[in-house]
Amino acid sequence: WLGACRLTRDPAAARARFEAAYRRFRETADAAGCYLAWAGVVDCCVLLWSDFAELEVWLAEFDELERRLGRAAPAAAVEQAVCAMLSAQVLFRPTWETIRKWLVRAEKIARTSRDSDLRMRIIGWLGLYYSWMGKMSRYDVVIESARRLARGTTASALARLQVLLMEAQRFLLRGDPSSVLATMSQAESLASESGVRAMDELADVACLVDA
Repeated sequence: WLGACRLTRDPAAARARFEAAYRRFRETADAAGCYLAWAGVVDCCVLLWSDFAELEVWLAEFDELERRLGRAAPAAAVEQAVCAMLSAQVLFRPTWETIRKWLVRAEKIARTSRDSDLRMRIIGWLGLYYSWMGKMSRYDVVIESARRLARGTTASALARLQVLLMEAQRFLLRGDPSSVLATMSQAESLASESGVRAMDELADVACLVDA
């Protein structure tokens, strides 16, 4: 819980907590705990955008985790782990050979999960991948899905920030700098109001590209 509380404000401290939790859960073969702690570690690595060699170790650990505890893990915990894996694959292993199976699993979760916040986060990573691959029709579909989910009262600030960054990227690709800046202004207001600053570096990149 301490790792989850610190994730969006201090990813480095949160990562240490998640790593310690993972080791303890692994010792007791707690499937749900292992999947959630593993997802937390990877989420922190993605937000920190550093130590890629260590991230590779954790990605390899997932294969062993699924082999040992996959059948015992509850669906909700597995979904969180798949979302974390998708984010790492999109940013660090976006080749078709490595990302294909994660896209399939993530798209199924985005359609069927009861966790609307998780669905928004997955849609955000799918949108980023589709935009990078030039699949703009798919990108537009996932943005519209994200907009609908963002209107729900259960959407977290982090998920709503991710949707705004998706929209800003779409405006950027369309050559609409004024809409990019307006959308990023909304994102900055939301970040300030919520205290969620984990997306600041990605937002800064978007603004620099626009400039």
